[in-house]
Amino acid sequence: MAAAAFLTLGLGLAPGACRAPADDDVDITFDPCAPLVIELVAGATDAERASVASGVAMWNTQAATRLTLDDVAGAPRLPLRFEKAASAFYGLYDDERGVVLVNDGFSDGHQRAVTVAHEIGHAFGLAHVERNARLSLMNNGNLHIEPTAADVTALAALWGRCGDR
Repeated sequence: MAAAAFLTLGLGLAPGACRAPADDDVDITFDPCAPLVIELVAGATDAERASVASGVAMWNTQAATRLTLDDVAGAPRLPLRFEKAASAFYGLYDDERGVVLVNDGFSDGHQRAVTVAHEIGHAFGLAHVERNARLSLMNNGNLHIEPTAADVTALAALWGRCGDR
């Protein structure tokens, strides 16, 4: 998706929104319990790379997922790109192409890492969680909450517990 298209998507959504509202079907999902290579597209800064590594570690630590930044022969790849977008727009999982896009305007590494983890959650098939239901990595507009025990339970409901497989 071109940067201009990413910017356009960001203008029509609520702050922090990460999916276009017209499509409720998640077309491409990834099994979190199988090796999955997070493939940073060329041009990521050292700070962006560090945030991606942190977002990956959040899932791997909490849910025993098998995300990696290293090449694993035969493993599926989830491309992740940083692009310009409106400041109120944090990230997007393009489920029709299986690509994560993150706003390159973050100055806070932890907020960037939480956004990366949130968008990877969508790639696993997780939906947004209303704030009044519970605090969750998957709250729309979340910049602070890392994966919770309830997020791990929601992931296990879709795929089974990664440590048990």
